[in-house]
Amino acid sequence: AMVANSKGPQKAHFKAAKARGESRRWHYADNWKVWPKELIIDDGRMDDSDVNVGGTYIRVGCLHTFNQNACWIRKETDSSPELYFLIKPDVSRNGPDSCIISSSSCYGDISSILATLPWEWQPCDALKEELQNVKVATHSTLELKHMKCLALKTNFSVEAPKEDDSAVLIKMNGLSTTDIDDLCSRDDESGSKKVVALNVHRGAKVQQTVRRYNHLCAAPFLKYAAEQGLKYDLKLDSTWMSIQQPGNVFFGRCQRTIPPRPEERWIYDDERKEWVRTSEIMASREYFSTLQSAPQCFEFVADRKEGSLTVKCNPQVAAHHAAFGLIEGRGEGMERDVSLSFRLLSISQQKDPVLRRFLLHNCRELDETSVELKGNFDLYERQKKALTKMLNIEGGNVDFEEIEMSEQPMPGSTGWSLVAKAKRTAQLKGGVIADAIGSGKTVISIAIILKGIAAARKRSKFPRKSSATLVVVPPALISQWRDEIKKFTDELPNVLCIYDDS
Repeated sequence: AMVANSKGPQKAHFKAAKARGESRRWHYADNWKVWPKELIIDDGRMDDSDVNVGGTYIRVGCLHTFNQNACWIRKETDSSPELYFLIKPDVSRNGPDSCIISSSSCYGDISSILATLPWEWQPCDALKEELQNVKVATHSTLELKHMKCLALKTNFSVEAPKEDDSAVLIKMNGLSTTDIDDLCSRDDESGSKKVVALNVHRGAKVQQTVRRYNHLCAAPFLKYAAEQGLKYDLKLDSTWMSIQQPGNVFFGRCQRTIPPRPEERWIYDDERKEWVRTSEIMASREYFSTLQSAPQCFEFVADRKEGSLTVKCNPQVAAHHAAFGLIEGRGEGMERDVSLSFRLLSISQQKDPVLRRFLLHNCRELDETSVELKGNFDLYERQKKALTKMLNIEGGNVDFEEIEMSEQPMPGSTGWSLVAKAKRTAQLKGGVIADAIGSGKTVISIAIILKGIAAARKRSKFPRKSSATLVVVPPALISQWRDEIKKFTDELPNVLCIYDDS
């Protein structure tokens, strides 16, 4: 149908292909949607040193995991490893398809075996008996016995301070005038500046500058850091280094580093009869301009006279962002309780996360707290321990750590990033009774009300300060709560029910 409806050059190309016996490239087989569930490969190689790739391969069932579902897997056995058989189609249809037998699902596995399929063969042919047997041409690889790498000799040299209070992280010397001009061409077109702060963070020309930096400096920087190290340890288990609060502005409150957003105002539009949001004219443009000029965690500075490129690291910037995430919108004064630390990380040092079972803190190790209930009712052991935990929280005796982190990646391909951590210790102000349905959450809540009712009545002061406890529940549970209170205690005789079905 595709050929019949084609016109012009397409039809001419088809005729030429048909004359060569290659018409099959131009139309689908009748069963092209049906691929074999199993493929049997016969490895006829006799060399014992080669890994035998023969066997039965089962097609992968998930359409979204492997490319075009063109993957079959040979299961692992005691004598042979698991292997993948992948078909890599020639999308342009100008050459034969390839099949790859590999120990992983990656086409680029260096240990894979590449074979070329006949151009007229398709996977659905395995379902036809006369086309099941197909010969492929394998492309063997040669083992390298010796390899030597040559590099051009340059005047480049790298240095980095080991221990100092400066912002310098690492520095490259020996750059030629051409290298410096190329680095600075986007930020100093006239070439008049002796020292140029390179823009490597924002803007349309950033990629060109970063690309040139990668070409000149990334590899020497990585080599130096691996051989001699930096003043900040790049290891994953390196210790966090503390940062003292600055004297003039607390971390998280610097409006130069984190500009405040434009204030929004709501006005009533009489014509449309609705509230609309508005802001000052040009406020958004000014906010964007302030963001553009905000200090960055990493600075790149080129010196024409020295022929050097210096990378500076400012942990204070990352600390401001981490602290801001912790204290934003939570009132004044909280910034005084925040402690800051940081460390420099390398992506090459990172490992796969260790997955552990998620566990919640429980009350098993706590003492039991009893409460007098009506009749023969009494709390279970686990409920008494839960009551102890709740009373500790109510008394302000349970502290917890709030943590907010900010990661600032260094531009370029070194894979370094600076991570700042803001930490604050605070009193726990509440909690959740996470018991199953029917396990007695209501009676535990009544018990904690009873344990505090005497102190609440002493603090009450008419008419503004009440000793009552407010319980908010769905309307369908109001009567249930009232009945439960009467069932378990006579100490709370005045239960006022307020219904609101709106």
